[in-house]
Formats: sequence, C-alpha cells, structure tokens
Amino acid sequence: MSATAQTLTSRNILDRPERPQPTLKIAYGAHADQYGELWLPKASAGLPVKVPTEVLNKLLPVVVLVHGGCWRADLPGPELVAFLAEALREKGVAVWSITYRRVGTKASSKDENFLPYPDTFRDVAAAAEKLVEIAPKHQLDLSRVVTTGHSAGGHLAMWLAARPRLPQDSPLYSPLYSPSYSALYSPSHSPSHSPSHSPPSATSAAKPLAIKGVVGIAAMPDLQYAKAASAHACGADTVDLLINTKDRKDAAYLDTSITPLLPLGVPQIMISGVYDAIVAPAQAFRHRERAKAKGDVVTLLTIDEAGHFELIAPWTAPGKRVVEAIIDALKETP
Repeated sequence: MSATAQTLTSRNILDRPERPQPTLKIAYGAHADQYGELWLPKASAGLPVKVPTEVLNKLLPVVVLVHGGCWRADLPGPELVAFLAEALREKGVAVWSITYRRVGTKASSKDENFLPYPDTFRDVAAAAEKLVEIAPKHQLDLSRVVTTGHSAGGHLAMWLAARPRLPQDSPLYSPLYSPSYSALYSPSHSPSHSPSHSPPSATSAAKPLAIKGVVGIAAMPDLQYAKAASAHACGADTVDLLINTKDRKDAAYLDTSITPLLPLGVPQIMISGVYDAIVAPAQAFRHRERAKAKGDVVTLLTIDEAGHFELIAPWTAPGKRVVEAIIDALKETP
C-alpha cells in the first residue's frame, strides 16, 4: 500500500454484510445511548446464573471495548466495532462494548441538563462499573480486565485506566460503586479470581474496577495535541466542547487528557496504522515518550499497510494483528 493508496473507510465497515450481533444489550442508565453490548463466546452464552465452585476456573476474561467517532453523536457508535467484538469473542473472551452520550447528543426529558463534561466521562465510568453488577451472572473474571478503544474511544479506554489518578477536586473523581462489588470480592470468593486490593471505601481512589492493561487503537491520549492534530477529521471545536475549555480553560485537560494523569501504572499497547490520515502514528509516539518518562511500560505497534479503519476490520491482515495484540494483553494479566 502506497501513501496514496485507497484505505478502508467507516462506510466499508458499516456496509459489510452480515454484521454480527451481541449476546445481549444491557442499560446502565436511562438515556437511549447509555448501554453496553455484551458479547459472550457462543459456548458460554447459555451458562446458568449461579456459578458452581468447580467451574470458577472457567470465568471469562473481559475486554472493555470503547467505540470512537470523534466523541460526536453524529458519527457511528458501537456498530462500527461489531466485527472487532465478534473476532475477540471467537477467541474465547467476553467483550463489553460500551456506548455513551457524546457531543451533540440530543437531550431527553430525563437528562435535559446533559453536558459532554462531565457527563460523557461519567457515562464511560458508569458503563465500566456495570461489569461489577453483571459479572456473577455471566461468569466474568474481573481480575482479568483489559480496556481497548479505537480513535476517540482509545482515549476513553485509556481514561478508564487513568481514573485512580484523577484529582480529588475533579467532578469525575467520585466512583460509582455497585452493591455487588463487596460481595464479588469478599474473602469467601475464590482467591485465585480476586484482585489483590480490598473493596474500596467511599473515600478511596476511584478504582473499584481493576484494569490490568490498555490497548489504544489509533488512540488520542493527549487532548491538547489531538485538538489540532486531528481537527481536520473531528472538527476544530470538538475537543473544546467535550471538555468545556470555554469555562475551564487549561484546567479542562487535567482530568480528561491522559498526559497529565500519567503514570497509568498498567501496561499499554499503542497501535497505529502507517497510513492513518485521521490519527497519525505521531500521537502514539509522543505518548510513549511521555509515559516512559513517568515509569510506564508502553509498547508501540505500528502496522504497515494500514490506515485508520483497517485496524478495526479483523478480516484484514492489520485487523488480525490488532486482535492478536488485545489477546496478548489479556495473557499478561495474572
């Protein structure tokens, strides 16, 4: 593929026939955009609600998948990563593909005061925390959770891992705790499937869900840099609207951009396509240098013959490599 060669577009993915479907959709809020798609391996989809002790070793590792679309409501959502979710499901893992209210989301009677900041971020956090509630029913192993996302979703997937680093005075700091969290991680639960930390108190850092790794697929971790670098694709004012720089000025980046929240303290894989005209590999390179300087372990995977959308097209060679990288990230979890 030359620099002038045709790459896949989002339309190529959306128009592909026989788009796979999730096992089920689960709401985490009242708005139509507040839900997640649970993709279970087909052999596991019919398992009983109560998990017998003897099959605890068959709990499913989880990939939290966050779609992109420039954080904008007028662009495609989870349907764009359906083929990626299916490819991961076929590898024997559970996928929790989440969507959320975005810039331009139409308000409903129940959320007429919606603002992208802080509500987009709160939605993503609430969607992730929903796993705590649904894990026992669907045999999900919350000691093996990796987040991944494409483009703007890559930023949000990284932000989920950064939540323990949020400033205490941030409106995003307070975690959403599920009553089932304490029960799931109680001393009576199998120690081989429990995280090393105890259930958090109301005053602890925002880390009720332990994320063990992040895979950023054409991610935009530094919002201040991405604001200019990807303005041609996402719009010059999108980042400003997302984090409310009009009122918050430079402080708007402190709890939304990944760079000020480093180190994340978990392994990170940053995947880029050489011919990505929307999110150039430079964004991943810059992140690695800044994260490594803070002590993080960051692996770069720059894929030849790939633009922006090949990375989430698992029928392509670049897409297959992305699937392998996500599975490898899960293998690194305890």
